[in-house]
Amino acid sequence: MSRRRRRRGGKRVHSLAKLLDRQPKSLRKHPYYGVMMSHYSSSGRLQSLRMNATCYRLLDKAVITAENLPNLYRTYRIPKDPFFPLFLRIKLDYLDERRRISEEREKYILGKIKELPPVRRRIIRFLAEWEEELSRGKSRRCWEKTVYPGSKKRALELLGLSDSGWLSLYSEFLTSLEERYRLSPVTVSRVKASLALQLVPEIAPESALLIMPGPEQIKKAYRRLSRIYHPDSGGDSPLFITIGESRDLLLGR
Repeated sequence: MSRRRRRRGGKRVHSLAKLLDRQPKSLRKHPYYGVMMSHYSSSGRLQSLRMNATCYRLLDKAVITAENLPNLYRTYRIPKDPFFPLFLRIKLDYLDERRRISEEREKYILGKIKELPPVRRRIIRFLAEWEEELSRGKSRRCWEKTVYPGSKKRALELLGLSDSGWLSLYSEFLTSLEERYRLSPVTVSRVKASLALQLVPEIAPESALLIMPGPEQIKKAYRRLSRIYHPDSGGDSPLFITIGESRDLLLGR
């Protein structure tokens, strides 16, 4: 009984001062911000108001519509004051602008990804789908952190990434995937070798198991890339060595 009382007595309460202090500074540029603050500054009742976590969250997330404000006043016993509809209007305008910026950024990023060579797009898609299978459809956290560009700047960087840069990116992703999902190092090495040859493993239906490229695919990919990376042709010597090692690993040599 005493424990229950302590829990009730320990419920956190929040003030409007805290709510305002935690808002993004860009809200202050809103044309109605000064009017809203004048209502707050001139009302001792608003300044001394305390509300529970639910009421605080509803205001902070701006999930209350103007039509539901009377319910908010009644349910949480807060004063009916012009401050609240103004605050919600300002916060909703801010959230709408953030959503617009996010959608614009995402559209730009997707546009840049479409400019990548088809094989790069296939690999990016494969890595995302594989992590989804590993997480049983719950997460693509490693992929979002290491592979998918989260900004316009990063999207442009991907367009200019060299072949060795892509291999480093794949390696970083696979390392984080191995740690997060406790993958077999053998599996990781074989996937890395496949991607070095620009071959995309298949994901078995309803499973995170992979179907690796066949011997003919491996040999064909090696012959094509060896002509590009061979030092005698002015190619990249480290990459030439890498694709040779990748071929041997996949063929079990």
